[in-house]
Amino acid sequence: MAQFLKGCGTGELNSFEVLGIKVIRTEIKKFVSYMTKAEKTECSVGQRACLHELREMMTNYDLVVLDEILGAIYMETVEIDDAIDLIQNKAEPIELVLTGRGASKELIALADYVSEIQCIKHPYGKGIQARRGIEF
Repeated sequence: MAQFLKGCGTGELNSFEVLGIKVIRTEIKKFVSYMTKAEKTECSVGQRACLHELREMMTNYDLVVLDEILGAIYMETVEIDDAIDLIQNKAEPIELVLTGRGASKELIALADYVSEIQCIKHPYGKGIQARRGIEF
């Protein structure tokens, strides 16, 4: 699994460690929309390095998840062409899962499955902040 646009201490990291799932990531300290140009450039360099590392090791796995890569493409910390190249040149038995919002028409056309999850109701709508053990 490669994680994009994730901060420190996400709850899923604990579960992945227990399950023995290898996770590569570049930790970010704030939302990309709040970053300075220099911070965004640094984030982009780290995220591209994460994608490169993933390319080098993904042939060792049957399932590879690119968590929040669609958001990274939208926020321009990962180039869409790099994601398209990864999809088009992956080894055939590898199942590749891209998560996030706002998939482009190009990525949708390359996909075997496309799903959209819609929030109907969430505690944040009532002003309740993320809770330890639930959202993180």
